[in-house]
Amino acid sequence: MRGIKLSRVQMIFLLVMGLIFIIYIVIGSINNANYEVFKMGEASIILPKKVVNRISISEGESYVFGHSEDYIVLGCDIGKSSIDNDYLEKVYLNDYVLQKLGKIKSVEEIISILDIPSDNILDSGKTDKPSFENYYVHYKKEGKEIAILIYEKDNHGILEIMIFPEGDISKNEIIKMLGNMGYTSLEINEE
Repeated sequence: MRGIKLSRVQMIFLLVMGLIFIIYIVIGSINNANYEVFKMGEASIILPKKVVNRISISEGESYVFGHSEDYIVLGCDIGKSSIDNDYLEKVYLNDYVLQKLGKIKSVEEIISILDIPSDNILDSGKTDKPSFENYYVHYKKEGKEIAILIYEKDNHGILEIMIFPEGDISKNEIIKMLGNMGYTSLEINEE
């Protein structure tokens, strides 16, 4: 039985494709190495490691809260969260506002609920997919920048708020965090 013979062109093609595949894997692992995943029950968010390395983190069953002199971060599964009011106040929220954010249907609703002046908005957007929706607003307040990220699926929501020094977190990092929010299970517990 004879082995498969490959022409010179086929060999070069296979080598190039293999090299491209290896480069793709390496770049993907480098990009993911810059973020850390936090799970809150069925919900999950990611944060840049440059932030995680600078904050003290408190984790509850359905939330994660981190803070330092420069950063404040809150991530939570909105419908299931029982969050200490002190944590909510540090990100300019209360339980009533948190529940309203869990039922939004547009970026404009976020802006209205949080009473964000239009002059302070740096960026905003919505991703509308068949199975979920993402919303975000990035704005300035009191010499800092704030990013509000919301993931909504089947009337359940995940909220991520990050307060940080001006210019410290890029738009690409905000979009990466928004794109990696989600539920780890295909089924959402209704308990």
